[in-house]
Amino acid sequence: MPRKRTEANALWTPSYYTTKFCLCPRGSQMDLARIADAIHYGCVPVIWPDLDDLPLSRILRWELFSLKLKKDIVHAIEVEEFLQSISDAEYKARQNNTVKVQMHFHWNSPPLRYDAFHCIMLQLFERYMDRHRTFELAKATKIDW
Repeated sequence: MPRKRTEANALWTPSYYTTKFCLCPRGSQMDLARIADAIHYGCVPVIWPDLDDLPLSRILRWELFSLKLKKDIVHAIEVEEFLQSISDAEYKARQNNTVKVQMHFHWNSPPLRYDAFHCIMLQLFERYMDRHRTFELAKATKIDW
């Protein structure tokens, strides 16, 4: 009989605590769950392939707590070589910063200042404002012949 998803998660979840880097490959969509899990457990997320639009990208400085693999790195040996090239000092700095951003991925009830709820609301507001500014700019530059 196949295992339930929660049983399978219980088997691999403890490995997050002893893992330095967690690969967060892109699936059919931007898979925030992989990234959020990595951050939750204090594992430095390795974004693969390099993505332009990361969640909360206007709020968080991803370059301080994650690593991005270039799109041309496709073989496991290249990934391993890249990760082995990261110095202990750089890893520790990124891991410390990962712990600092955990609060932004944590849901609280009721919401707390700067938690996941507030960060997502801010991101939605910024996207709304971007679209509104684009619409206003388009109206302002409209040429009547």
